[in-house]
Amino acid sequence: MADEEIQKKGEELANLELKIAEGEKEIADVKQEAKSKVKGLSDTLSGKINYARKIAREIESGNKFQVVVVEERLSEDTNKVETFRTDTGEVVDERAANEEDKQTSFEDLVDETLEKVAEDTEAAEGNGEVEDDRTGIDASATEEVDGSEFFDEDENKETGETGEANA
Repeated sequence: MADEEIQKKGEELANLELKIAEGEKEIADVKQEAKSKVKGLSDTLSGKINYARKIAREIESGNKFQVVVVEERLSEDTNKVETFRTDTGEVVDERAANEEDKQTSFEDLVDETLEKVAEDTEAAEGNGEVEDDRTGIDASATEEVDGSEFFDEDENKETGETGEANA
């Protein structure tokens, strides 16, 4: 073969190798795209299968399955912990209270105190009276007291002292 012919065959070979590499890359890209598409379709199908199974279980049992928020509260009257649905208030479980359940946390005490203060403030604003449940003292009383009912006038005159309290 002449040098010119070798040169042409070399160029032809180089072009073919470039096209082969491009074709292999295109095949790899299509495979990756197909793999992604198959995964997406498979996930969608799996979701539909799971949903169909859920519906079948609901039909079979006659119950609807769903996630609901529940809370526990201590019933001091019955000494039991009740688990209730927050959306309906329905008690869904009940168990005997243990010592940990009976222990009031600091946060609970703060919450109860703040609620009591809010209730007392609301009541005071509503009717002008605030009575401390613990002492029975009407906290809204505005009458001024000079304290003279606590002192014996006669004793003060005899001793010449003022403001001395009776024992």
